[in-house]
Amino acid sequence: MELHAELSFPEPAPADGLCARPRAVARPRFGPGPWAAAARALSLEITLGVLGAAAFAAHLTGIAMPAAWWLVLPATTWIVYSVDHLLDARRSKERPRSLRHRFHRDHARPVGAAVAGLAAATLVVASRLPGPVLVGGTALAAAILAHLARAQGPGSRYLPKELSAALLYTAGIWFAPLLLAPSIEPGLWFVVGIHFIAAFLNLTTFALFERREDAADRHPSIVGFWGARRARRVVALLTGLGLVALVATALAGRVADASSLAVLALLIVTPVTLLGREGFFAARLRYRIVGDGVFVLMGLPAALKALAW
Repeated sequence: MELHAELSFPEPAPADGLCARPRAVARPRFGPGPWAAAARALSLEITLGVLGAAAFAAHLTGIAMPAAWWLVLPATTWIVYSVDHLLDARRSKERPRSLRHRFHRDHARPVGAAVAGLAAATLVVASRLPGPVLVGGTALAAAILAHLARAQGPGSRYLPKELSAALLYTAGIWFAPLLLAPSIEPGLWFVVGIHFIAAFLNLTTFALFERREDAADRHPSIVGFWGARRARRVVALLTGLGLVALVATALAGRVADASSLAVLALLIVTPVTLLGREGFFAARLRYRIVGDGVFVLMGLPAALKALAW
């Protein structure tokens, strides 16, 4: 697939002889190269983050999840994000400003074919899931379809898409490990709540960084409904709430290993850190690299445990 990078070519400087040095050409504003930009446009870093979060959930519940789950969860995540971007790109009357929507508009056919093929394969693999997980996954899939359909409308200030997306994301990660766990520690629900807060903070922070693109493309977002100032206040408030919940969880001994507590703390403080240096992290979409990257690090506690064995 060919990626159409937006390059800016400055006017050539007046020549000062035959050996005059040409002026440097600006790089693409959204990444170091076409392959990295394509991977980012296809939400591959989000899929990796889901795998990290899945490993975290399996680690804390102590469940050896079936192999089919490790395949179905990231595949479903990529399908949902791709369908959402395809629908958003199709809805845009003009060429979208957002990299993801622009990419999906330019490459709608190959991406759509990949989505259809992967969806068919995912259904086959999902049939190998345990019965309770398959039933729960079917219910969750119906909720996701409702979310996608609702996201194509004008949106709601009372239930912005960032909030419903965070709920569905957290449910998708945790419902199967919790369902298969023989017993659930009460403190584990605090961890699930902290994970939800982190997901909502992440999506709200991204909406703040992309508020001008969303406004230009007429895509509803939490910032469009609440305003940038109020959205920033929500980020600050939820950051404090998440840290309080994390400290309470640590003091109560609900999470034993320090690495899991450190990862949860990193999830909570990253969004407000990104907004604290908005200019730096906005350049070349660094906020996306860091914001999605911390979710990949959720797999670290499970990796450390495996190495200890």
